[in-house]
Amino acid sequence: QSVTVKIEDTLRQLFTEKSFCDQLQDTYTHRDQFQSARDITSGSVYRHLSKSDPYFNSPWNITLTINTDGATVYKSSTQSIWPVYLTVNELPLHSRFSISNTLICGLWYLPVKPSMQLFLKPILEELTNLEEIGNTCITKHFSMIFTCACPGTYFDTPYENNCVEQGCY
Repeated sequence: QSVTVKIEDTLRQLFTEKSFCDQLQDTYTHRDQFQSARDITSGSVYRHLSKSDPYFNSPWNITLTINTDGATVYKSSTQSIWPVYLTVNELPLHSRFSISNTLICGLWYLPVKPSMQLFLKPILEELTNLEEIGNTCITKHFSMIFTCACPGTYFDTPYENNCVEQGCY
């Protein structure tokens, strides 16, 4: 069983909230303030892109991190629930993972670990579509970073394990 939520609608809603827009503007204004890597937005890859890619010349253009992890429904259950959510990297750490700023884009309920290719397909298709066609409210170009909690059992994705180059534990 799975449920997906239209990401475009959720992003559209976020961009109507004054506090969200104020935080994006503040991050954009102060993005060069820190010299050491404290966060995704102060890391070397992000900094390089922000200086070389015209996409980064607006506080309204965002990058996203996609997260998922499964948990059993209750202790002796064989069923697990797998939420998939997006976070906006340009939000300050103190509010990035707040419920109001987290974009729930999918939920799976099943007895086995999902195939990540099948599991993430509708979400990645929508994000790719948003990138290709653009939107008056949503940026035409964005980046995604994947995080999964099981480096020892990375499932069957076409993506590299998060313990490889430029990955983390």
